[in-house]
Amino acid sequence: MNKRNIILLASLLAALVIVVFITVLLLNNPLDQEKNDLLLVSDIPCDSIQAITITSESGTIHVKRQGRGWTAVGSDIPVDSLTCESMATYLSYVYAVDLVEQNTADPGQFGLDNPSLTAELTLTDGSKVMFKFGLPTTDRMAVYFMKSGCGNVYTMRSDHFAQIRSTLEDIVDLSLPAVDGENIASLSYKRGWLEQSVVRSDIFESGFAFEKLGVAASDAFMAQVKKTVKARLNSYVGNEVKPEYGLDSGDYIRIVDTSGTEMMLHLGAKTEDGKKYYCTVDGKEGVYLLDEPYTAFIVDDVALCMDKRLIPVAPDSIAYVAWQGQGLQIELTDGTAIVNGQPKEDDAYTTLMGALLNAQASGIIDSDAGDAVYTLTVKLSDGSTLEVKLCEYLKGFYAVDYGKGPALYIKANALAVLTDMQ
Repeated sequence: MNKRNIILLASLLAALVIVVFITVLLLNNPLDQEKNDLLLVSDIPCDSIQAITITSESGTIHVKRQGRGWTAVGSDIPVDSLTCESMATYLSYVYAVDLVEQNTADPGQFGLDNPSLTAELTLTDGSKVMFKFGLPTTDRMAVYFMKSGCGNVYTMRSDHFAQIRSTLEDIVDLSLPAVDGENIASLSYKRGWLEQSVVRSDIFESGFAFEKLGVAASDAFMAQVKKTVKARLNSYVGNEVKPEYGLDSGDYIRIVDTSGTEMMLHLGAKTEDGKKYYCTVDGKEGVYLLDEPYTAFIVDDVALCMDKRLIPVAPDSIAYVAWQGQGLQIELTDGTAIVNGQPKEDDAYTTLMGALLNAQASGIIDSDAGDAVYTLTVKLSDGSTLEVKLCEYLKGFYAVDYGKGPALYIKANALAVLTDMQ
């Protein structure tokens, strides 16, 4: 390699190192880089802002700090403290994209003689600071604004301005009653013809049972319910209940925790996009929108919500199992299988218990069941007992009765290893 090529290669390597260094620096400090590109117009500690008044074409809203939250002045509607705090943050450290004109003589050309929005801050010492916002820039990427006591005209990024521009509807509190999702006491709901109630159960592994059917609720079902407990409302619609909201249907979701805290949602029609429901909430004024995924546990096919295992309990909680009927009695305890009073070989326990634990119902029965053919008794380590009856049903199936009438059906061949045991 000649000397010229060596010099060229060294130059290229040096340039590459510089490019990599700058790229890494930018990636590691994106926020600092963004701030360096903006102009700091106002620097007020956020916690010194005690009240904010926003005035626009939509009206005037006045919120004040109260403890760790915010309240609306002149309205009984609770406001969302997260939204108010975000608004205060963007008004405490105000950054501009550009200084457009110093000590302007004609603020009207920027729409600032008749501003589209004003934001007035009341600080801890009683002083006030006001920002006026005018027209958007030609590319609509920014908005012209001025600060009180200063004649300069600046531009603010449109997404920053959006955090400040608010109406009362924007800042209404969207939280739901603070039900403890890990300690739910009961759930009930109605949607159209479907109406169910779910109660706590110390027997079933999920901890809950459908009250009418006496069958276990599945873990997946209860996980969806817990998502609703943790939900926030999508948005505030207004105080007026209009007929098109469909809130006279009687549909609802009611969840109560063990401390007595209750969430009662009255469900209405879906919005036009089909992604939200109109709703009202006991204890909150007005009409709101609730995102459709938070009602996902309400399905027409209740079988999708059930734990369809024949023995829907935690396997390690089982102390004793008895299977009886048709002249057959099987007892499973302490790793031993006893059939009609005679102990069986060691692997019989594993085989029989495995068949019972793996057996799952196929669905809900759609006709009356016959007489009980077998009875399955499961005693748990806490002293409680689960009794399941298998009844005559269609050929090749049994109906499964958990105590409140047959609800599910199961294939007979899933239990053949027990019924054929002699």
